[in-house]
Amino acid sequence: MSPVPIAPEALRDIDIVLASHGHGDHLDPMTIGPVAAANPDCLFVVPSSCAERALSSGVPPERLVEANAFSSLDVRGVAIHPIPSAHEELAIDDHGRLLALGFVIELAGVTVYHSGDCAPYPGLVDNLSHFEVDLGLLPVNGRDPELSAAGILGNFSLEEAVSLAERAGFGAAIGHHFGMFAFNTIDEADARRILGGRAEAPSFLLAEAGLRYEVKP
Repeated sequence: MSPVPIAPEALRDIDIVLASHGHGDHLDPMTIGPVAAANPDCLFVVPSSCAERALSSGVPPERLVEANAFSSLDVRGVAIHPIPSAHEELAIDDHGRLLALGFVIELAGVTVYHSGDCAPYPGLVDNLSHFEVDLGLLPVNGRDPELSAAGILGNFSLEEAVSLAERAGFGAAIGHHFGMFAFNTIDEADARRILGGRAEAPSFLLAEAGLRYEVKP
């Protein structure tokens, strides 16, 4: 549904890439390989369960940083705190490693939570309670039993994402992960009406391509 906004090889001056899980729209060989080649100093932070996929996608071994839930990382001065994500459930591989992670990122006085693909699960708010999140980045395309049965896993609904932002005390949130695939998106006009009717959620936005967002400490 959307054109490619920029060729991967045109992305330059990138210090760190984070991938939340191994699905092709997140850890994409057609993106990762060219980005790695165009940014020879860039490091790639991925769940340890996805390390082999990252390597086969063109990430040099010496530039791969494996992430595990609740094991904080310092990557070039950026504090990265991985926490579990449920896509749609908390799933592990044969070695007991989570297949999907979210990242709480602390940089220059700002704290950002990028959940990756995630649905609500018991303990999520508790996992976030250690942080004062200034901005949450949350997928809002929801879940559908038929799609799930076909292996196309879902995420928060818009209402669930707004609820999480409120319960976890985010300063603001941006809903994303829609407008890519016609069979797995949201009605944007309806979503904006929902947000417009919620007086308690004035700082929840829907992502718009082409806009630049700034978060100030």
